[in-house]
Amino acid sequence: MLISSFLLLALFYAQRIYSYDATEKLGYPYGVTGDVFHNAAAQILDDRIITVFMFPLFSKLPGNFGKEYYTYFKALGLPTTAIRVDAEGMDNIEEKARYIASSDVQMIVFSFDDWNQYPKHVARREIQDSIMHHYAATTVITEAFSLDQLGTKQKLQLGMTQGATLSDISAASTRLDHIRSAFVEGKKIVIVMYFHQVAAFQDSNENLYETIVKQITRAGHVARRMPVNLKKDDPAWKDDDIDFYGTRSVGDVPESKRISALFWRLAALDRGFERHLFGVVGPRTGSLDIAAMMGMRVFEYDQPFLHVYNEPSTWWNRQMSAKEIHAYMIKEFPQHLRMLMQSSWMTLGVLDIKSWDQDAKQFTRLEPSRFKSWLDNQDHDEPNAYESLLHLNLKSDKDADELFAKFENPAIALRATRLRAIYA
Repeated sequence: MLISSFLLLALFYAQRIYSYDATEKLGYPYGVTGDVFHNAAAQILDDRIITVFMFPLFSKLPGNFGKEYYTYFKALGLPTTAIRVDAEGMDNIEEKARYIASSDVQMIVFSFDDWNQYPKHVARREIQDSIMHHYAATTVITEAFSLDQLGTKQKLQLGMTQGATLSDISAASTRLDHIRSAFVEGKKIVIVMYFHQVAAFQDSNENLYETIVKQITRAGHVARRMPVNLKKDDPAWKDDDIDFYGTRSVGDVPESKRISALFWRLAALDRGFERHLFGVVGPRTGSLDIAAMMGMRVFEYDQPFLHVYNEPSTWWNRQMSAKEIHAYMIKEFPQHLRMLMQSSWMTLGVLDIKSWDQDAKQFTRLEPSRFKSWLDNQDHDEPNAYESLLHLNLKSDKDADELFAKFENPAIALRATRLRAIYA
């Protein structure tokens, strides 16, 4: 594939146009994965923000977790710091770092060169400023898109691929070739992101994929599956699968966050892709979020949580008690609100509650009307299930303020205006 010399030079020699005087700390707790794109984007869009990686105080840091993300931020020219907190578990670490008195928080800025070392001595340090919940990163992005859609997209396209090397560009170009090989003359393809037998993406399954393909075909498009986690010789590969990561040809390749961003940026700017690629479909994942940030048309779906609240006897009660269902959905509620915020820069959908297969323990199709509207390039006028969920769970202004605090920061006038407008 030929990329213009101008674009190559622009990518390779582009200099950061932002200066950093970060004063506001944005948390990134140990255990979080796909949200790394949100934190990076928030820093790019607001130079008062610095990401703080948060880890348990006395636990040995596992492998390269976190170090990969630190390296990614460093490659983009984004400053970061890190703390160890006297707590265990992702949620506990973040909540304690944000809310408990500073005397209870052990804080140390540590060297990533000594990644697996236990702290020999940890001095208590006053935390002068609160640490924003990592959900606030999504607020920064959404507020920016609501004010300037085109300008925000261009700023993210530059910032999320900052410092791309010739090697990065070559790798992204190879991925473009994988997609281009799937083009069908006179048709537009829809990429279906597929996670094979991954617990976190149990709603990505073969039965569901087949029904998505049928909907795509009825809309006059061509579906192509993009496996995310298949090994090189896995028999689950299909002949027409898109080998996005080069796994099938060269074996396991470590994922590069910057290369992924660069690929979607190039795809969004390529006129040939505009003619032949309709968009991308998949479950809730940061891998789709970055595609949307770079300007791709994205349809992202999640579980039919609203129906679980309203009709808990429909399906999950056969696996969990009503109390367990309620606890799980309350825990997931903030994640659903994040998706609601993202509806300004992608299209959201849910799995069809009526498609639950009790024997297979899985959903087998998307709720059809919203997906059909997306495929037909039409607006969807029915009430958004995410909006209904917001009203269902917030019983008072106090409840709303406590929850929205995770998405806001008064110090930089960051306000979840979209959520508050829906709630009002």
